[in-house]
Amino acid sequence: MRSLLFCLMAFSCLAQHEPNFPEIAFVSDVHLQNLDPKDLHSTFKGLRNPETGKYTLLRTMDAQLHSTRLFNENYFAFEQSLKNIVEQGIKIVVMPGDFSDDGQPLNVRKLREILEKYEREFGLKFFITTGNHDPATPFGSPAGKADFLGEGGQEQSLFSDPDLFPKNTTVPPQLSKEVRKWGYAEITEELKDYGFFPRKEYLFWSTPFAPYSSADYTYAKAQKGAALSQRMYNVAGDTKLPDVSYVVEPYEGLWLLSLDGNVYLPKGEKFSGSGEGYKNVFQYKKYLIDWVKKIADEAERQNKVLVAFSHFPLLDFYDGAEPEMRALFGDHALQMERLPQEAVGRAFAEAGLKVHFAGHMHINDTGLLQSGKNMLVNVQVPSLAAYMPAYKTLKIHSPSKMEVKTHVLQDVEHFNTLFPLYEMEYQYLKNQKADLWDKSILDSPDYKTFCEVHLRELVKKRFLHGDWPQDLQESFIEKSAQKLYEENAGNENLLKTKELAHLSGYDMALAYYFLRSGGELAENDIGKTKLEQLKSFAEFLRQCPNSTLKLWGNIFLKAASGHPSDHFLIDFNRREIQRIE
Repeated sequence: MRSLLFCLMAFSCLAQHEPNFPEIAFVSDVHLQNLDPKDLHSTFKGLRNPETGKYTLLRTMDAQLHSTRLFNENYFAFEQSLKNIVEQGIKIVVMPGDFSDDGQPLNVRKLREILEKYEREFGLKFFITTGNHDPATPFGSPAGKADFLGEGGQEQSLFSDPDLFPKNTTVPPQLSKEVRKWGYAEITEELKDYGFFPRKEYLFWSTPFAPYSSADYTYAKAQKGAALSQRMYNVAGDTKLPDVSYVVEPYEGLWLLSLDGNVYLPKGEKFSGSGEGYKNVFQYKKYLIDWVKKIADEAERQNKVLVAFSHFPLLDFYDGAEPEMRALFGDHALQMERLPQEAVGRAFAEAGLKVHFAGHMHINDTGLLQSGKNMLVNVQVPSLAAYMPAYKTLKIHSPSKMEVKTHVLQDVEHFNTLFPLYEMEYQYLKNQKADLWDKSILDSPDYKTFCEVHLRELVKKRFLHGDWPQDLQESFIEKSAQKLYEENAGNENLLKTKELAHLSGYDMALAYYFLRSGGELAENDIGKTKLEQLKSFAEFLRQCPNSTLKLWGNIFLKAASGHPSDHFLIDFNRREIQRIE
């Protein structure tokens, strides 16, 4: 009895001293664009909304429907996500990059205003990493856009330098220094309080270049080592670029590891973009792997929980379909150049990284890699500016058990505020007998539906033409499922053609893009019955003699499977990911 009592008391003491880890929200790829034309400091005053009377700075709907991201409504979506996070009682918000449209001053300043407000009024702590859109170039550059919405629904050009003005435009271009692209120095200075630099209240803060460890850490040392001049690496020859990776302990026992995955390669006097992610990191920033190992070892010795985040994915996000996709679509369609090499994920796993949150791809997905005794989980956080609009939360139950949940933004306040301005654009295009976009998007009852229609239009206007070879479009996309079945007759018991009378190759392609973007969250939007029919047809294609259709059937079935991506538990002891219903 005395022995039992002693055990109970020991368990009670252990439970009392177990760290109470704060819940973390991950909000990625906001691509924030400032809608207030006053911040342009320009003669261009924006466009007056006939319903609100306010002047607004926005991009055209036509531009949105040709882009993988929304430009305008995500402003409201970002505000809504932060309101929801506050209501959930969460205090830590991590933003894995592409927090701005392209690193323009007016967008970065507006982001800082919003973050300051939520920190001041609700006590939120924000931690940010850079994406390939912020900065779009390492040292900044003149820039602008030709697709803002102007008077009468016409396109309005707006640039930071007259030398960039397009010629032969119907509407004269406008000038504003606020639309140039900022570089690392300006962006990190504006957002210095959100992880890029140390703060007194942090228990620990360091960089890959710091000479100190957590054992001899002081705020004074951190300040000295935080200058960008102390955080440079060679990318080619003597060309030095900033790396703003950092590790921070905002709460006792929790280390957040931010990895700057941007690599900009010199091209004459300019630099190429950084969209290919860890493929270039592996080549030009191998020191990051050594640093991750050092931090992971240090965290383990001190019983710290290490949670990593960066803009770019570390693991495969196509559910193992890479061989089939390359064989069918080539090396450059379906953003294949952004797929990380397995060696990259394996190197970070063997360095001791266990869980990593990424953005960049605007998809909802979970990747798992097991290398010897090491296990790495890559959680793809969707974008707020595209389908599936959502953010993730992480509950750390213990160092070995972590719960991830996806929160979809169904309802967003004011998401339809700009619709009257799009009506003006549509009428102008109609009068000009120009190519029209699907006006039904303006009937969207909520933000999620708005994003669904955006994806449907994107598939029609961009993805099918950009990803699918013409012969494959003719032999598959443009045919009914029944016709495809008849041309590739197979096992009658495997598939009954009457089930497919209303389906087509286009239906399957569209469902694929929904699955690629939303993961298992897309199943209800496709329709569970329809999805089962499409999976049955994909199974038929996978077994038919046509090698092209066989590849496509495999790709679709892999997209319809994969690890849980909605609500799940990561169990490092059991080395598995468990779905939570």
